[in-house]
Amino acid sequence: MLSGARNHRNRQLAEKIYDRMKSVFPGEKQSLLSGAILLSNIYSSFGEYELAMDIRSKQKNELGINIKVGVTWTMANGELVEFKAHDMSHPRSSEIYAELDRLALLLLKHGHTFDSSWITRKLDTYESIQSVLCGHSEKLAIAFNLIQRPIPSTIQITKNLRICGDCRKIISYLNFDQSLINIILFIVEQLKSILLTICLLKQYRTIENISTLLRLETEFQILRWNSVEYYHDHEMIDTRSKISAAYFIFYCLNNNIITTNITNETS
Repeated sequence: MLSGARNHRNRQLAEKIYDRMKSVFPGEKQSLLSGAILLSNIYSSFGEYELAMDIRSKQKNELGINIKVGVTWTMANGELVEFKAHDMSHPRSSEIYAELDRLALLLLKHGHTFDSSWITRKLDTYESIQSVLCGHSEKLAIAFNLIQRPIPSTIQITKNLRICGDCRKIISYLNFDQSLINIILFIVEQLKSILLTICLLKQYRTIENISTLLRLETEFQILRWNSVEYYHDHEMIDTRSKISAAYFIFYCLNNNIITTNITNETS
């Protein structure tokens, strides 16, 4: 819900959700810190950087845990590589950043606009919106794959934190403009949702139930974004909707609201 408020830039709703999290789940320190970071990012998107830093520091001190550093992993030609934002540690860094410059020009040519609302701090005098966003670890991992010869037919990147909206947009452009490349996003934090979905459905593994799950997921996302096109472009991998649909089916089956032979009408 916080992520949805972030995407819609709804500050008041985000504040209410986070306050509710603190009252209902006071012991979930890691989740509360993640929520505080997300709320601070919302403040940053409105240019309120001091307020954003204040809530980060306050919650970090109160909860007594450190903020995770965003890391992306990828493998190309047998080499497992780790990237942080604006990483220059790889021996081929000059090639990686040259490829990012090429991609940026291609994206601008196709109408992409680098969105400053995804930047969570003040820019230094030597920085631009484009240079900051192009330094995200996801983009570095993608560029690293694109400088390989031959270029991999499939690029897989693994991220330990959520992916920003600008990176999602660029990935969708790459899938469209470079049809030979199929980028698979596999977010480590969402493994829990995948495993829980399997556990909930393991007793009801029928074609009807699986079809209903997929249909509910699609409808959930279309309602969420109010756009069929946006769903297909940006939300093809969203385990939050899968787990919501899985829980809904599990609840209905256990309470005899629907039978195991689910039809279009009953679903």
